[in-house]
Amino acid sequence: LNYTQADKYSVGVEGFMQSSAHSYALPSDPKTLKSLTKMGVSIWAWANFDTTISGLVRFDLFDPTTGSDILEKGDSRDYFIVGVVFKPIKQFSLIPNVQVETYESAPNGGPSYDASVTGRLTFTYIF
Repeated sequence: LNYTQADKYSVGVEGFMQSSAHSYALPSDPKTLKSLTKMGVSIWAWANFDTTISGLVRFDLFDPTTGSDILEKGDSRDYFIVGVVFKPIKQFSLIPNVQVETYESAPNGGPSYDASVTGRLTFTYIF
């Protein structure tokens, strides 16, 4: 789903859910197969402030094993990116941006990971 106002801005959202029956067995009950459900959501937007400067933002959520069982926790990720687009000429863009990725902590004192924060500089040229 996306809404665009030509040459001004665009906002959108996309999602998915995938389910597979009898995908895996729990260690506590290896004779019973459980269904596996994955889901993801992406939300994005960009806006032109004038002909040479734009902004962009994007958020993604991915959970490869949704559910209430303890083995289905601690594996989701969030991804966030924000940037400014400088276009000194029509074909060339210079895009300083920051990418942040966060990780769900595992339950019951399992592993926990700090967020990953990365500054990036992206160049594009349209031939």
